[in-house]
Amino acid sequence: MLKPLILDVVVRGQVRLSSGKISDFYIDGRKVSLTSKGAFYIGNLILDIMQDLGLSVLSGLTLGADPIVSAVLCCAGMREMDVKGLIVRKERKAYGQGRQIEGPEVEKGKEVLVVDDVATTGGSILKAAEVLRSEGYSVSHAVVIVDRQEGAREHLFQAGIDLLPLFSKEELL
Repeated sequence: MLKPLILDVVVRGQVRLSSGKISDFYIDGRKVSLTSKGAFYIGNLILDIMQDLGLSVLSGLTLGADPIVSAVLCCAGMREMDVKGLIVRKERKAYGQGRQIEGPEVEKGKEVLVVDDVATTGGSILKAAEVLRSEGYSVSHAVVIVDRQEGAREHLFQAGIDLLPLFSKEELL
């Protein structure tokens, strides 16, 4: 049921991606993750993956990960599961407690699933993983709504992270 929603947000036309690459199509995962149906399906699919992996914490780099983390947390609440979410800021806050990771207290050493909407080179996932690891967490898996199949899997593998996409570019185009 999620695939038709994803297909609706594939936009043809030249765009610059966050990786700096120029592409002839764009997938805006937030146009799916910020809808009730999309959030429901994404949240439940990722929660099932977390259960299979035995994980109870997820995180990602703001902004692509924010609605995904929220969707998974809501679905976990509906299933009465204890799941925690963290959001990684792009930069450490210069005020308040000066944190780069926002959310509830999570035991150091805990395995954290990193999520994002779309992966091209894996840069956002790598940034989130770097920050999480520097704060004492373990990261070995990442889930994205769509893998554009442009190097993310290979880059993440080199960093010890297994990429688990819900969909690939191949499936959508």
